[in-house]
Amino acid sequence: MNKLKILKWCIATSLIVVALIFVNTALFNYWNTGLADAREFSWNERSQHNLMWAFSCILFAIVFIKNTQSKVKVWLAVAALSISITPFINEFFHSDTCLDSGGSWNYSKYVCDY
Repeated sequence: MNKLKILKWCIATSLIVVALIFVNTALFNYWNTGLADAREFSWNERSQHNLMWAFSCILFAIVFIKNTQSKVKVWLAVAALSISITPFINEFFHSDTCLDSGGSWNYSKYVCDY
């Protein structure tokens, strides 16, 4: 068997496992939104970020597994990269809006303190 093919499948399998861990974490975060003392916004945002990273891992796994044209692989890789950086951009905009309105952004709780 080809060693490169084995390596591709190992990388794809590990990416799928990481995606499943992200989905598990997202479900846990959605479950935490129902708790009485939890900030719903922060748990929803964290779960959305985990789902985006899971989808990005799955797209990268598809890039490794599929034997398609290089153009399709490039577009899938660009989509996966853009999805994986979206949570960081989202957090930047939330914190920037908070700081512009005179608040203090709490990174650990993902909320704006006034």
